[in-house]
Amino acid sequence: PPRGTTGEELRRHARRSFREAGERAASLNAIAAAERHLSAALELAPQDDAERPYVLLDLGRVIAERDGPTAQPLLEEAAAALSAAGDATGAASAEIACVQACFQGGQREAADVHSQRALALLEREPLSEVKVRAFSERARLLMLSGAQTEAAELATTGLALAEQIGAERPQASLLITRGTSLRTWEDIEHGLEIAERTKDLLQLSRGLNNLAELAIESGDLTAALDVYARSRREFEQLGLTTHLVWLDVQEAAVALWAGAWDRSLELVDPLLARLDAGSTHYLEGDARFLRAGIRHARGETRAGLADAERGLLAARSAQDPQALVPALGRAAELFLRAGRGDEAG
Repeated sequence: PPRGTTGEELRRHARRSFREAGERAASLNAIAAAERHLSAALELAPQDDAERPYVLLDLGRVIAERDGPTAQPLLEEAAAALSAAGDATGAASAEIACVQACFQGGQREAADVHSQRALALLEREPLSEVKVRAFSERARLLMLSGAQTEAAELATTGLALAEQIGAERPQASLLITRGTSLRTWEDIEHGLEIAERTKDLLQLSRGLNNLAELAIESGDLTAALDVYARSRREFEQLGLTTHLVWLDVQEAAVALWAGAWDRSLELVDPLLARLDAGSTHYLEGDARFLRAGIRHARGETRAGLADAERGLLAARSAQDPQALVPALGRAAELFLRAGRGDEAG
């Protein structure tokens, strides 16, 4: 800055520099550096500054890469401020980011609310990449709720809109959603190619996870473990703790089926320790039922049933059929084995 610059001008210049550095780091998937720079930018942004909501949005997106629930308050504040300022597209971008943050934290109902808000904000806005992303998030939630046909149809519509405006990045999510709904390996692989090319870490994680799920459904556990190994290399190299947690729980299930019980516990115990300390996660039910089954099989009946009870509560809280339906079946099996048939019903 030139000589004679005021303190406020210096702060504005520093804030802009920190934000640009953070955005650059985020584009390179240097998550820790991006969070550090954007946090510094936020500290220099007064509450009434017009730039503050955008810094909140940038920072929230970065934090969500490692911890969705921690990012959620920042993203919700950004969404409210941008909506109040009349920036419908910016507010919708924040609402879309909230969808994934809520979903990671096991708050399915809240995720649906944010998804609907994003679509409502963009209803009268021209076609844009953000609008396509709103379609992709809605399609993903429909898929997760079991509405596979509707999800595939909405994803196909979204793909046509994305191609219409030349928006490549949202196509990864739409292809992965459609491929998962229709059980087509080719769509998921195509989505992964786009995710890798555009450095979309979330869709990279989704695509790899769903490929592994298709392999499991076909009974090919070796192929599933190969996908998990590929995922672990990618995520560890980039330091993506959020995605590694998902991977740990998924791989733990395969390890259990393969008889590697100690490996299964090694993968889920760190997450369960964080949950016991007050954290939340969408996969809590899965993790607790994995440990419940092992404990029960090893004669630790009381501890196993305690895990099952807490796992069932977590699955109900997630309000998602793909979490709740398997949890009900696992709980019924364990309760029956323990002579609690009245509760199994």
